[in-house]
Amino acid sequence: PVAAAAAVGPSFWRSLFQAARVWQVWYLAVINIFKDIANFALMMWLPVMVNSLLSGTDPMQLSTSNSTHSSTAHRATAADTGLAAVLLSTIPFTAAAIAVALSGVIAQKTGKPLILIMLPNFIGGVSFMCFHIVVHWSRIAGFMCLVITLSAAYASSPHAPTILARLVESQLAFIALPLYNSIAMLGGFAGPSIMGFLVQHLGGFGVATTVMGGSMIVAGCMAAVLCCIKLRERTLGDGRFDTTKQSKAVNHHQAPAVHGYELVYTRTNAP
Repeated sequence: PVAAAAAVGPSFWRSLFQAARVWQVWYLAVINIFKDIANFALMMWLPVMVNSLLSGTDPMQLSTSNSTHSSTAHRATAADTGLAAVLLSTIPFTAAAIAVALSGVIAQKTGKPLILIMLPNFIGGVSFMCFHIVVHWSRIAGFMCLVITLSAAYASSPHAPTILARLVESQLAFIALPLYNSIAMLGGFAGPSIMGFLVQHLGGFGVATTVMGGSMIVAGCMAAVLCCIKLRERTLGDGRFDTTKQSKAVNHHQAPAVHGYELVYTRTNAP
């Protein structure tokens, strides 16, 4: 057992080093960080924002109870509003679940998962940035902006691991995917705190939603840059690679190895 552990140790660290050298692991993780800053911020603050929409006061400010109106009727009304806010908050998550399913179907049919990272981030970012403008025109339209933003964020989430699985060797995938996840989840920790700071110190939801929407647009721009890099490297569409190279590699008993962005094949001693 000791000898086996000693043999496995260097192999693990060698695989980790090889996976860490694939720059797309880090790049896609940073894209997800920017997306999750807005995604988790909206997830955590959604009931509060919906409660402000239902309060009858300025929808861009936190809805707080006034101590001078502590009557039983007022408390009952506030409780009813809070319950309605929680119930309405289920609508964006239901829409997000549907968006994820549709995004997966489209990815399977088109074979372009990178496009499905880029476009939802642009759509969700613009929708979130427009929230503080639209909501003064119509609270229902403002609520729809929140629905679109959360749905777009969810729709773009599952595709990065698919791309990474096609980028790395199968024996490196068990290292590359956890490495990606451990980095990509950092945005989920930062997003709600950033949102709370902006809401409390910079005048309500206006600045906060603008910054969060901008974060998603940054993620969309980074995905667009990656699309351009892939086209420049002459791959067959987003997330798909030259199958002729792969078939030649199989016919000539070649094993895939990661080099840059495309899959390059090196000969083995297989008969």
